[in-house]
Amino acid sequence: MTEWVTDRERLRAFVHSDVVRNAIVSQRVFYPRRETRYLVDDADHVRALAAIEKPADEFDATAIAIQASDKEAAGKVIDDLPAGKYWFHLVNEDILRIVRRRMRIGWCSSAWLLALSPGDLRGEQKHETKRIDPSWAPKIARAWAYDWDATDYVKARIENGPSAGVFIGGELVAWNLTHFETDKVSAMGMLVVLPSHRGRGYAESVTIDVARQVLAAGRTPLCHIYEDNQASLAMSEGLGFKRVCKQAWGDGVTR
Repeated sequence: MTEWVTDRERLRAFVHSDVVRNAIVSQRVFYPRRETRYLVDDADHVRALAAIEKPADEFDATAIAIQASDKEAAGKVIDDLPAGKYWFHLVNEDILRIVRRRMRIGWCSSAWLLALSPGDLRGEQKHETKRIDPSWAPKIARAWAYDWDATDYVKARIENGPSAGVFIGGELVAWNLTHFETDKVSAMGMLVVLPSHRGRGYAESVTIDVARQVLAAGRTPLCHIYEDNQASLAMSEGLGFKRVCKQAWGDGVTR
């Protein structure tokens, strides 16, 4: 029988059993953006956890992140999810089959989780980079997010995390930001080089800069790259990032 947990400290040992692999669940549990509830298979011996974030409004999907140490426990939690529309992250890609049993899946994709260990950063930063001012948030949002107004989100990330940009003639043409930080990791990934400026190594320069900032803060840099994005995978691995595991992202509606 599943249980709702209100004391997050009861989840710490399970969530932090692997701080890199479970980074998104850790962020949802210990650094939630909005009201979040926690459904587990057994509060005394947690083997599966769903962190369920309240939607921003009545039209938004519920965001969930699911971590599980075995499929049986995962099935219990997934079967007991409240009915609704979801945007999901699965720490364990192999439980996607169980999610499909409960949800009618719309979009779904696998992504590699990569992490950079201290001392492994390689490559040369060949271009001058600067920290980005929040006034650039609207431009970044338009280039990065095509289907929603991400200006407020981008502005918050500029103000609350490391950033690096390449400026040509006073214009921002390439950048890298983080999506979130915990006390252990920083999730990179808002990397964009404007089309007319690609092929010049700007992506490497902004990534190296942000990775250095993260490492200097004592955190592990990590990122998610969709498995079909071979160019980004090659660049990241060339800089010293290593593949940890595949994880799944998607949306669906409970059956």
